[in-house]
This record gives sequence, C-alpha cells and structure tokens, in this order.
Amino acid sequence: MIEREKLELIDRVNREIPASASTGPDAIWRKFIDIACSVYKCEAGSFFAADDASRMLTLKCGIGKFSQDITNISFSYEGIAGWCAQNRKSVLVNNVQQDPRFCNKVDSATGFTTKVMACVPAVSGVSLLGVIELINPAKGVFTEEDRLLLDYLCAETAKSARSSVTA
Repeated sequence: MIEREKLELIDRVNREIPASASTGPDAIWRKFIDIACSVYKCEAGSFFAADDASRMLTLKCGIGKFSQDITNISFSYEGIAGWCAQNRKSVLVNNVQQDPRFCNKVDSATGFTTKVMACVPAVSGVSLLGVIELINPAKGVFTEEDRLLLDYLCAETAKSARSSVTA
C-alpha cells in the first residue's frame, strides 16, 4: 500500500469508527469492513463474530457480490478464518488455492473465486470478538506492512466494539 493509502486508512478508521460507536458492535465492524475494502479496493470483505466456547464463526456482515447470500452462516473453526480465530494471529495468504488451510465451501456455493486474503483476529483484552477477512485487493497482494497496519487498526476497532456493548 502506498503511503497515501495508509494515511487514508488510518484517518478514516480514527474518524469514522468512534462516530459509529453508539450504533453497536455490528455497525462498527460493518464500518471497518467498508473502510478497509474501499481503501484496499477489495472484491470482498467480511466480519465473522466468534463464539470461542463452541468454536464457531458467524458471518455478521460482508461486502461483495455474494455477501447477502451468505450473511449469518455459521461454521466451526475451519479454513483460514478458523485458523486465524484459533491461533489469534493474523495471516496473509497471497495464493489461497495453494494454502492447505483454505476451505473452498463458500467459493463452491457462490461461484466466487478467492485468490488473496488477509485475515485478522478482532481481539479485545483476552476476548476473541471475531475475525476480519479482506479478499482480492486491487493491487493483487497484501504485504507484511499491510498486515501490521490491519492488526493495529483491528485492535483499536475491537476496543470501540467492546465498549459499545458495555455502554
């Protein structure tokens, strides 16, 4: 990501996430996905809420051609998103078809082709709130610098999402 894009992402998250805090955690994550997908020019993006006790992820909001078709689907910790949730580590996969963690169930069901993915855990304190996925950025790959920036911004957004529940 070029410097201008990084600054735009930081600025928009810092301005728009706190402004949406009163609307609840789902709206906060939707805003984060909107911003990140817009800045990275991704084909798709999503927020999966995590139920760590049952080890389940539920798609709460998504952006992209098939997002309405798959909203509210749940699945166990599997695939790249499941690995991210289980390990609480972000991961960049610049060729998902070659990654053994990739689960192609959603691609098969929708006809979408996932090529590149950034997956970031949304953690507040010790609680896993969910997982963010950004898919197929216009620039073709995600960099380590992108991962570090997304880790930071997702952690900051998780604080807002967590406090919006307790407010």
